[in-house]
Amino acid sequence: MVEGARQKRPMETKRYAIRIQPNLEWTIYDVFTGATAKPSSWPLVDLPFEKAFEYCGFLNSIDRFRRSSR
Repeated sequence: MVEGARQKRPMETKRYAIRIQPNLEWTIYDVFTGATAKPSSWPLVDLPFEKAFEYCGFLNSIDRFRRSSR
């Protein structure tokens, strides 16, 4: 490796993403299973875009932390 060059880390796949529903609301889903994300007793469906985007980022942060602490 060239001195001073940064070592690249492999690109990490995000576990959660959002998709639009026929009613123009948004759902957060697990990209590995295709299932609606359900981090607690309530599924993350019928959300406005801003909330779906925010919650999706939060879930990906939690998942990234969980995977890195193994």
